[in-house]
Amino acid sequence: MIWTILIPAIAVILHSVSIMAELLLHDREKAKDIRLKIGRYQRRVKELQKKKKDSPEMMKAQKELFSLMGQQMRLNFKPMLLSMPLFLIVFWLLNGMLIYQPVYADEPFELNYMFKNLDHNAEREISAVLTMEGKSFEKQVSLDEAGDEGEEQIVSWEITPTGAGEKEYSMEYSVEGAKVNLEQKILVVPEGNLGYQFIPEKIEPSKKREIEETELIVEPRYQNLVVAEIAGTRLTWFWYYIMSFFVVSLLFSPVKNKIIWGHWRGFKKIEQLELEKEKVKVKK
Repeated sequence: MIWTILIPAIAVILHSVSIMAELLLHDREKAKDIRLKIGRYQRRVKELQKKKKDSPEMMKAQKELFSLMGQQMRLNFKPMLLSMPLFLIVFWLLNGMLIYQPVYADEPFELNYMFKNLDHNAEREISAVLTMEGKSFEKQVSLDEAGDEGEEQIVSWEITPTGAGEKEYSMEYSVEGAKVNLEQKILVVPEGNLGYQFIPEKIEPSKKREIEETELIVEPRYQNLVVAEIAGTRLTWFWYYIMSFFVVSLLFSPVKNKIIWGHWRGFKKIEQLELEKEKVKVKK
C-alpha cells in the first residue's frame, strides 16, 4: 500500500524540517557554554551532597544550576516554535485521512453495526436486513440471553460494491415484530485513493430507539485502516508512524549531532573532550 512508503517519507521530511529549524535558530556556542556549565554545577552539587553539607555554597550552586537549566530550556524552545506547528498539522491531517478503512470499488469490505440493549429483558431476538445495490442480506442476533442489561452484539455483512461513487444502503432491523429502517450513504473510491472517505452519514451513537418498550442503541462500527503488517502484527497509521519516526530518529541522530553540535557523537563527546582538556590543564 502506498502509505507504507509515504509515512516513513513523512517522518524523514519532518526530521529534516526539525534539523533545519535547529540550524537556523540554534546558537551552538551559547548552547555549548550553557551545557558545559550545567555539567560543572551538577558535579559540584553532587560533591556537596556527598559531604552532606547543606551550606550557603550548596544553595548558591543549586540556584545557579536552576538558572542555567532555565536558559537551556528557553534556547531549545525557539526551534520548536518553527517545527512544532508543522508536526501538529501533519498529525491532524493523517488522523483525518487514515483512521478508517476506505471502501474500494469492486473489492469486498465489511459493514458492521453494533446493537446494545438498554433493557433488562431476556431473549431479545433481532432480525437485521441490509440492502445495497438491489441485494439484501439478512442476519439474526440475540441480546441479553442471560437477562443481563447492556449486552452488545455486532452484526457484519461482507459487501462488494460495483464501481466507484456514492452508494446508498439501508439497514432494517426488527424487534418483536416492530421495524426500524436506517438509510445511509457511503462513498466508494477507486483503488489507490489516499483519503479514507469511508464514514457514511453517522447515526447518533447515544440515540435511543424505542420499540415497544425495548430500548436499543444502534450505531455503525467502522474498520480501522491497517497501513502495514510487520511480523504478523497489523499496524494502524499511528503506530506505524511512531515506529517509522523512531527508526528515522536513530538514522538521523549522527547528522543532527554534526549540524547542531559540530561532532557526529553529539554533546557528550564534546563534554568528554572538554573534561580531558581541563585534566591536562590541572596536571600542568
